[in-house]
Formats: sequence, structure tokens, C-alpha cells
Amino acid sequence: MQSMDSTTKPTVAPSQESEQKPAKKRTLWSVIRGFWHTFVSFGNLLLLLLFVGSLLSRYISPTTMTLFPYLGLLFPLLFALVVLQAIYWFIIRAWSRAAINTVMLLISLPTLLLYAPIRVRQTPPIDRENWIKVLSLNANAFQFSNLGPKDQHPTTDYLAKSDADIICLQEAWLSSNKSKYMSERSLHHSLKEYPYYSSAYAVKDHGSRLIVLSKYPILSTRPIDLHSEFNGGALFTILIGEKKLLLYNLHLESFGFTKEEQKHYFQLAQEVNPKGFTQAVGGRFSPAFKRRAKQVEQVYQDINYQESPYLLVCGDFNDTPISYTHHRLSTGLHDAIASTGRGVNYSYYFKSLIGVRIDHMLYSDQIEARAAYVDRTAEISDHKPIICYFKLK
Repeated sequence: MQSMDSTTKPTVAPSQESEQKPAKKRTLWSVIRGFWHTFVSFGNLLLLLLFVGSLLSRYISPTTMTLFPYLGLLFPLLFALVVLQAIYWFIIRAWSRAAINTVMLLISLPTLLLYAPIRVRQTPPIDRENWIKVLSLNANAFQFSNLGPKDQHPTTDYLAKSDADIICLQEAWLSSNKSKYMSERSLHHSLKEYPYYSSAYAVKDHGSRLIVLSKYPILSTRPIDLHSEFNGGALFTILIGEKKLLLYNLHLESFGFTKEEQKHYFQLAQEVNPKGFTQAVGGRFSPAFKRRAKQVEQVYQDINYQESPYLLVCGDFNDTPISYTHHRLSTGLHDAIASTGRGVNYSYYFKSLIGVRIDHMLYSDQIEARAAYVDRTAEISDHKPIICYFKLK
């Protein structure tokens, strides 16, 4: 029998050999990568939750929870961030996370198209015989310009050249005929081609007015008390041929920012002072959100009470398309920009930098609309006029 060599090493099982191997040390780079991956994943989850909140903001009344209106205002920013995050997931090949973000973007497409409709072109009607051109504008008190009774004002000069058949004005302050500011006499003198004129005070019998100038007979005017210190609405009945058009001219609750306050809030945002900005803005935004929600319910009930199939709602809603205000008022109606316009069509700019569409036109099923747009070239107010062509079926 052959003896075993004493120098021969015992055989070690592969499993035992692997167990004896020392564990690899984590490098600083791998630690940073792990931390970054966790941070981005958590940030993406938070982003998606906020994005869902912005989508739900149209359906939840601010009287229930005031967080959602703020998220609605942030919709375009949140949408852009979700897109960037999806691109990031695709780049690093995190397919499951990329799929989640992509699905969320697809779900939000109807909301996006309401905010910024996509169309190749707009075609105004060639034959204007059966079409009515309607223009709506927050006149901003005609900017309190100093003018005489026969002086031409930039706003009225623009309106006279607009070729509109019906003009709706909100926040139209008119002074006495002896005043240096815009008066009824000045307005009539500048807009002679509109034989029919009617107005209603936004609040009882003083202050801002809601005005309609028309080439068609105005049969009646009924003020709508929105229980506000400054804002209001009115219903105008206009005879077009043998059909009665019910035109709501609205100026819903505003935030009431002065130019000095806008400057202060913008400075807070530039200084990255979240606490100061939240306190300053929240004190104005939240109460206005809640008051508008109540006003919208009142106008919605008024609209539902009407029997005429021809309904048109114009005005300064002081809320974007991604809001409870717009959703509630447009129930059973169509948004002119979303149906026939294209692009964001911002009608108001905060500090000339941040644009929002807060001026709207809504119409009923028995009205056909075409080529709605906001005239961004008009420098006649702090708002831009919204214009659309309508035909009563």
C-alpha cells in the first residue's frame, strides 16, 4: 500500500474556498451611486404624487382642501419635471421606473391638451355672414389714462379696429362725463360702430362695470351678485336673427395684487425665501380660491336654470384651465381655446415673466366655434384679449 506524501495539501471543497475569499470593499464611488439612486427614486415618487395632485385639482373644490389649487397652478412645471425624469430613467436603463413615468404622462395628455392644445393650423371662417366674432377683455380700468371726451384711447382704438361683433369688457371703470378719465361719453364716441350698449356694476351700484358692446340688439341685462367687494357678473340677452344668445360676462374673485405687492412677492421668490413667500402669497391665494369656488357654484346653478340652447360664458375667471373653477363652469360646455385654439395662449403675465391663461370663453353644444386665440400683441391692458368666432346652429 502506497503511503501518502506528508507534503500533499488536503483538497478543499469549492464552497469552502469561496467562503474564505474576503468580501470586496465598497468604494466611495459605489457609496455615492447608491445614495444618489435612493435620493432620485424618492424624489421621483414625491414628484409623481404631486403630479397626481395637480391632475386631481380640477375635481376637488378648494373649500375642501386648499392644497390642490396650488398644485393645479404648478401643472406645467410638474409635467416638465416628469418628462425629464422619464428621460433620465431611459438613459440609465431603469425600464420599470421609465415605464411608470411614461404611463403617468400618457394619463395626463387630456389635461395637457386642455392647457395647451396642439393643432397644425387655425382657419377663421371665410364667410362672416353667419359667424359672430366675439372679443373679451379685462380692461384694467382703461389704465386710468388721462384723456378728454374726444381723445382716442389705446384700448378703444384697438377695439374699434378689432372688427368684433360683440365686445365683453370686465373691470371697466367709467367716470363721470366731466372727469379726465374714461367716461361713457368717451366710450361711445370711440366705438360708434356699436349701436347697442349695456353695462352692469360688478358690485351693486358702484365701482367696476361689466360692459357689452354689440352690433346686435341687447334685449336685457341682469346683474349677478357674487357677494364680493370687487368682482361680479352679469347675464346679457342678445338677439341674433331670431335666436336669443345668453351671454355671461364674468369677473370672478381676484387676488387683488397691487403692482407693489407683485414686486414684493417676486423679490421673495428671487431671494429663495420659501417661508416668507408662502406667508405672503398664501394670505391672498387661499381665501380667493375658496371665494371663487362658491361663486362658481352660484354661476353654475344660474346657467343650469336657463332654457336657451345658446349659451356663451366669457370673462376673467382668475383661474387657469387646470382648476376647479374652470372645470365646474365648463361642465356641459366647451372651452373655445381647447376646442379650436393652439398653444398655451397666456392672457396674463406676472411681472412679464410668468404667463397664465385666466381669461376664457365657454360655449354650449348648439354653438359652433372656430379659431379661438389670445392676441399677445395687444398692449392695451394688463390682460390680453381673447377672441373667437361663433355660429349659432
